[in-house]
Amino acid sequence: MMMMRMMMSPSPQSFDKPRDLKPTKPTRCERVPQVGRACTSRCERAGGPLGPVRGKLAKTLVALGLASGAAAFNPHPPAPRRLGLGLVAEKKSRQLPGFGNGLGNGNHPGLVRAASAKRDAVVAAAATMVGEERGEQGEQAAEGADVSKPKGSAQGWEVHKFGGASLANAELYRTVGDLLIAESAGRGEGAIPTMAIVSAMGGMTDLLIKVVDAALVDFEQANKDLKDAVDRQISILTDLGAPEEITAPIEERIRNDAKDILSVVQSLRMINTVPPVTMEVVTGFGEIWSAQTLFAYLATQGRACEWIDAREILVVKDGASSGLGEKGAASTGGVVPLWAETSTRMSNWWSSVGKERGFHDLNYSAGDAPIVVVTGFVARTSSGVPTTLKRSGSDYSATIFAKLTGASRVTMWKNTDGVYTADPRRVPEAFPMASLTYDEAMELAYFGAQVLHPSAMVPCIDGNIPVYVRNIFNPSFEGTVIRGRSATLEEVNADFRVRNWRSKKGEVPIKGITSVDQAALLTL
Repeated sequence: MMMMRMMMSPSPQSFDKPRDLKPTKPTRCERVPQVGRACTSRCERAGGPLGPVRGKLAKTLVALGLASGAAAFNPHPPAPRRLGLGLVAEKKSRQLPGFGNGLGNGNHPGLVRAASAKRDAVVAAAATMVGEERGEQGEQAAEGADVSKPKGSAQGWEVHKFGGASLANAELYRTVGDLLIAESAGRGEGAIPTMAIVSAMGGMTDLLIKVVDAALVDFEQANKDLKDAVDRQISILTDLGAPEEITAPIEERIRNDAKDILSVVQSLRMINTVPPVTMEVVTGFGEIWSAQTLFAYLATQGRACEWIDAREILVVKDGASSGLGEKGAASTGGVVPLWAETSTRMSNWWSSVGKERGFHDLNYSAGDAPIVVVTGFVARTSSGVPTTLKRSGSDYSATIFAKLTGASRVTMWKNTDGVYTADPRRVPEAFPMASLTYDEAMELAYFGAQVLHPSAMVPCIDGNIPVYVRNIFNPSFEGTVIRGRSATLEEVNADFRVRNWRSKKGEVPIKGITSVDQAALLTL
């Protein structure tokens, strides 16, 4: 039995009047942490620009005898009111220790009525610390340490995602590399900092799953299957024609990874089961090898490039590990990124490795731009355990890194000309749609269309980042752009602008049709 679902297009005004987007960018915590400690609330905003200042201020308070260590402030006073220097005051009935009644009368946004020379000293010291901290931040920004605003670039980052079908052999790796070089050259307004999120080589994830499954019954077969997987990856690496000084370290890392995999799967026969984390650790190596292979080709072309193991950057909440999930499934199994920590790691990478590689000093007007290759699919938990974003999760990786870098767009490269009105294998007359809203794309994906991983939409909605679906074999075609929100029924009714569709004038209420095969309908 085949289930079908039609995607009804909203009334025309919904495209002209998208719903307001509400970005969820981390901001400074509105609560006051204990002096010298991080915020103890479940809040991702504690890492604001004044966080380090509070630690220095704590030492000053203690030295001046106005506080005693971590007990200096009530960590989360109720009903806070903003004061200067990143502090807040409560109502008059509550006082900050050591300041008497001189704070919080609500008549001035700064520190008021300092009662003694000691208090004046604290104010001066804290103000100096804030100035120094802001000065340091300004120097970092001037040096190009802000990953979202690369020094010298008039363009924002653009993120490109390539699936396994686009990386099935050496020729396709060359095609992807050349495409990235062309895209990074820009569109007449200077070079564009470019990031590529890559899946494992076509078929590699299935090969690694086979290794794990075989280890349960026949370790020698598992060893043979792993050798086949490694040989395939190294063969592609060699076929790319990169010089030995580039390929030799990569080949050595791949072979060392294979030894680690064997060590992991060797004990599976003893426990007669495969823990979810084991499967995720082993299968994640496919993306790690793939990223290094593409990096080798880009380095051979003389590009400013580097690769990133996303497990060193992308941190997700603990407890999300439930295995790989089903291939092509529309769920990430509850994987939730920890944005504050992940953003810090991304910024630190750009400030250190990016600077070391010379990415801060590129001449964008002359066509130079960094190309950073990132492993899709893989991540780590806050406890440091390797995990994944589940099968088909590389789309999610792409939009997560797009939000981290403040990207201007994300392009998902497929082997079709965009999102079609129906499955072209079943409906030969189907054609690519020029545009969709985020809501429409998610709806299509949930009901069987291989458009985009539904969870991948969330970071783009937060950051209002358009997503393009384009054909790697027909890059000149614009494809489909996904952006904006559909109007809700409540919003449409409030406008009283509901109208009848007129098919004779080319207005069609159906935008797309999806189908799910092998579905059973049960009536209770």
